Amino acid sequence: MIRTAVSVLALAGLAGTALAQPTLAPLSSFGSNGWRAPSVILAGDSPTSNDGTNYLALGTGNLERGLAFNPSTGNLILVTRNGAITGQASPVRVLSGTSGRDLGGMPLGTGVVAGGTFVYNKVGVADDGAIYMSNMVADARTGAGNTFKVYRWSDEAATAPTTVFNGNLGTGASTAVRVGDSLDISGSGANTRMVFGHQTAAGYTVLTGDTSPTAATYVGGITPSGSLPITGTGNNQFRLGITFAGPGNDVWGRAPSQPVFRSTFSALNAAVNSSFATTSAGEGAMDYITINGTSYLALLDTNNSRVRIYDVTGPAAVELTNLSTTIGTLTGNGNATGDVRFGAVTLDQNGFAKVSIYAMSTNQGIQAFEFFTIPTPGAAGVLAMGGLLAARRRRR
Repeated sequence: MIRTAVSVLALAGLAGTALAQPTLAPLSSFGSNGWRAPSVILAGDSPTSNDGTNYLALGTGNLERGLAFNPSTGNLILVTRNGAITGQASPVRVLSGTSGRDLGGMPLGTGVVAGGTFVYNKVGVADDGAIYMSNMVADARTGAGNTFKVYRWSDEAATAPTTVFNGNLGTGASTAVRVGDSLDISGSGANTRMVFGHQTAAGYTVLTGDTSPTAATYVGGITPSGSLPITGTGNNQFRLGITFAGPGNDVWGRAPSQPVFRSTFSALNAAVNSSFATTSAGEGAMDYITINGTSYLALLDTNNSRVRIYDVTGPAAVELTNLSTTIGTLTGNGNATGDVRFGAVTLDQNGFAKVSIYAMSTNQGIQAFEFFTIPTPGAAGVLAMGGLLAARRRRR
């Protein structure tokens, strides 16, 4: 999602000009040197069952596909379809962003969450800490038998979610319109926006609002009233990776083995205005942030859990750094699902920024990184004068 968050902190070890280029490093306090591996129970994990015998263990059965960062608490929100968890407690887990420990579940209430090909799948958090979860529907067209749903918790202390969207997204498409495999959120309150990529159809759907969002913009591939044609792209190209790109109407998207596309939508039309080829064909899940005028795009390679950071400020994207904290042979992620999310940003008086990054490639655990940037010319002077330090686009 897109957020504006500014934090000035003296960062030990980052003063001066020791860094020659942006770097990624493991967040060593998280899991084991930056990795909560599948099947691992961490000391301090909260039991997920009432009798205290069941704990969260990330699996290898394609059951965890949604991860988000909560800027209000610094925690992660994970959605799991693991029956050992969902049969005992909430499938929506709160994890510490510092250690990766399971802190407990978000209550589902009674009779609220139901329906869909997957009843729960993706999750995002708005700038104000409101949590949104969607189902996944293999065919969201009117008359196909399932409606696309989005649920909302006001914060991590909420006792139950409310259903804020329940409807069909396609009326005239010739083939099924699958939705709910990718999600990004920006803004807060009435200015909250959510974007969902399509499969077997071009483009994406944007919902606007918080407690009763409206399907204000259907971009490409489906034909309800008010839908927008999208030029320069084909089917599926926003399905598995999607992110708002700043505060405007720009959306980045990708499917594995495709270029990354940047599109702009308006009240009248939508068009792809740039694209670039990634280093690896497996990169899909993505997130966007701008710090001191430099725009970064993080992409997750779902083949091997490697995270790559690109500078997308100029017309040509440039890979800056990449890293994986995983060890040994990983279970394959044949569905190419997962999420990568920028977390908290801190800046020192010299203009260096430290940004947390979290990544989950399905079946391959959750990783946590620290991304260290390079100050732009003149940034230190702006910081010393107490000016505007960073605009962050990271929360969905």
